Amino acid sequence: MNEKKLVIRELKALAKQFGSIKLRYKYDEENEAHVVEVSKSFYESEDYVAEEMKIHDKLSARCPGLWVVFISDDSEVGIDDVKSGEECTIYGAGYAHSDAKPQSAFSAFRKIREKVANMAAV
Repeated sequence: MNEKKLVIRELKALAKQFGSIKLRYKYDEENEAHVVEVSKSFYESEDYVAEEMKIHDKLSARCPGLWVVFISDDSEVGIDDVKSGEECTIYGAGYAHSDAKPQSAFSAFRKIREKVANMAAV
């Protein structure tokens, strides 16, 4: 598996663990670095910081020389300053973003009904 896919796989796992997270990823071709932008608020969570460190350790062990840089969304130098490379955004399941497609009232009601049915089954 190539490095980009490996990093993205780890970021998707991180998003699954921290449902309200938004991660912006870009590979900086000029500096050969994987840059990940994270909301500043997650750096207040010891659990998040511990997981970020685990990802660093795991990726470094698997691919020596791999450079992954995590930055907060309020850093002086941001992901938008990376001039080249592919970019993707990974959302946690609970992330509420404004570019989400609006759902119909029926669709929202159906989801609520399914959650209630699942809770009753437990």
